[in-house]
Amino acid sequence: MNKLTFVRAVGTIFVALIIVGSMAGIIIPRGIGLDFANFYDAGQKALVGQFASLYDPFALIDGQKPLGNMTFFSFPITSYLFTPFARFEPKIALVLFKVQSTLFIWAGLLVLYFHLRKFVGSGRERQIVFFAIFAGAALLFQPFWTVYRVGGQTTPLIFLLLLLGLIYFTAGRFWIAAACYVLVVLIKPVFAPGLALLFLFSATRFRFASVLLSAIAAAGSILWLGQDVHMFFLEKLTEQGSKFMTPYFNSNMFAWVEILLLKNTDITAIATLPNGIMLLTLTLRIATIAGLVVILIRLLRSDAERSAKRHFAFVVSMVVPMILSPVVWAHYVAIFLCHSCTWSHSGACFHLQPSFCLAFPLHSRFFKTCCLLRKSTIVTVWKLGVNCS
Repeated sequence: MNKLTFVRAVGTIFVALIIVGSMAGIIIPRGIGLDFANFYDAGQKALVGQFASLYDPFALIDGQKPLGNMTFFSFPITSYLFTPFARFEPKIALVLFKVQSTLFIWAGLLVLYFHLRKFVGSGRERQIVFFAIFAGAALLFQPFWTVYRVGGQTTPLIFLLLLLGLIYFTAGRFWIAAACYVLVVLIKPVFAPGLALLFLFSATRFRFASVLLSAIAAAGSILWLGQDVHMFFLEKLTEQGSKFMTPYFNSNMFAWVEILLLKNTDITAIATLPNGIMLLTLTLRIATIAGLVVILIRLLRSDAERSAKRHFAFVVSMVVPMILSPVVWAHYVAIFLCHSCTWSHSGACFHLQPSFCLAFPLHSRFFKTCCLLRKSTIVTVWKLGVNCS
């Protein structure tokens, strides 16, 4: 067996493990009371027309207890996306929802793989090595596997839509890119700041398309469901901004600040952050976004190709919501796999500085893990000392 045959065999094994792992994630009935229950209950409420309590996780649904008690945070009209699952029993719907999530993950990976192949080269050896590396990276990318633990998620669809938006926006096909991004915001409003940033630094055609499509979606939703449910939706989003989530489960890139400054007892006990820590993390987030915007402006003013400028602008717009949001669930980080589009050929299109800044989210996640390990070790040693004395 020569080297290339071995590398291809390794890549094929990685793909087989992805398929087997996905099948296991679908079959194992985990997460029925977690994120899946959130979407299932939203679909149930949409099915019976109970929109007044769409954002009340404890409200009875047609006289029955809800499957879970998690708040729905998508735009009201998107609750109809989950009505097909609400027609089935929860256990069957769980399997179907995981199957849908899996198909979106696989579709996104295929689109990303074939898109990146163009930058690898036409040589047979390069293509085979890239196939093995990409398959291994996809296999080990933990955010995708988190989807199965919570019973399925809409994040795989967001991953696919943002990836398609990135490709079409880079190619100058602004209507398709705008449609993808508007749909992303409707499903996960946390990405609204990204769309706003892209609106500021994009062509007039994209601005017109995004405004028109957003207006149509908002007007249609309000006319169909009424104004009250939308006002309650905005109130829930505002409340969420001040909530505190345990850093162990928060994938926000500045969660390490909370770990370093909070007492261990507070990390698992408090519901809201102290004002000082909240102000510090907000300052860090704004400063990071400002740095990215400055780099983006410098790139837009340079003599780089238009496609490179559009590409970087779209990638920055995907990073900004992850920086700005105080709470980032682990599966949200799946979108960072799209950034490999930038890193893979950053030498040809960008300077080192933008590529390094886009890698910052992964650097900060590693630092957060180090902080957790360090603090846990200190606490463990301290407790052992107390017990021994």
